[in-house]
Amino acid sequence: MSTTLTQAREAIYERFAAAWGSTTPIAFDNEAFTPPEDAPWVRLVVRHTTREQETLGGLGQRNFMSRGQCFVQCFVQPDQGTEAADALAQQARTIFEGTSFATDVRFTSVAVTEIGPDPQGWFQVNAVGAFQYDERK
Repeated sequence: MSTTLTQAREAIYERFAAAWGSTTPIAFDNEAFTPPEDAPWVRLVVRHTTREQETLGGLGQRNFMSRGQCFVQCFVQPDQGTEAADALAQQARTIFEGTSFATDVRFTSVAVTEIGPDPQGWFQVNAVGAFQYDERK
């Protein structure tokens, strides 16, 4: 199967949005978003990191493996403890951990990382997933 950068990103967005449902509002990269003032919310960020050529050959016969990370940044109100943020990050981890979907995007691991207070006054915990996919060119 061959997957482009844009197809991989869109597949991750669609998978997350469908599984997350109305749990909280979701902010996506480069889209207008106003965080709620007093309710949890998440930001979904996809970043490509490396790309390796895996096979030689003529045009249309070369395979490349791309890798990246997906960040689900979970924001909750401050001074509420960590349980709510942890629960959101765990839910996000469940959506991606050990999955392969749509255009052959494969998640190899998802870790929860505690960030703490951010400059805008939210408490933040992230679910960070490593993914990969193949493209033939």
